[in-house]
Amino acid sequence: MGALGLAQRLEALSLVWCCLPRDSCDERDINIALKAVLNGALACLETDYVELRRWLVDTGLLERDGYGRVYDRVSLTELPADLQAMVINLCVHDPKAIAKACIEARKAHAASRAARRALWVNSHDQG
Repeated sequence: MGALGLAQRLEALSLVWCCLPRDSCDERDINIALKAVLNGALACLETDYVELRRWLVDTGLLERDGYGRVYDRVSLTELPADLQAMVINLCVHDPKAIAKACIEARKAHAASRAARRALWVNSHDQG
């Protein structure tokens, strides 16, 4: 996450916010939700669920109690103004549909790269 520019980081974190449970949850449940996002729409991020959880808390998108046992997604109206518009734009879409589209785009990109590589290898093997 730290390698992303500020705008990209906030966009990624806003997308995570859209996927978080609306009700309070314990650490186990928030970790499950974050792992699901990292295995879906944000599989391209080079981070783990613990670091992602810290980023969310530090950015003000997620609150935790003093012991780290209870986590709450910050309500939209309590978000910093710069994040409200971004969250609203992302949340009009179904997070599962976003995740599916991201996964399909990554698969298509990987297939395209593999095809180009195969062509390159074949052209150099014959020459």
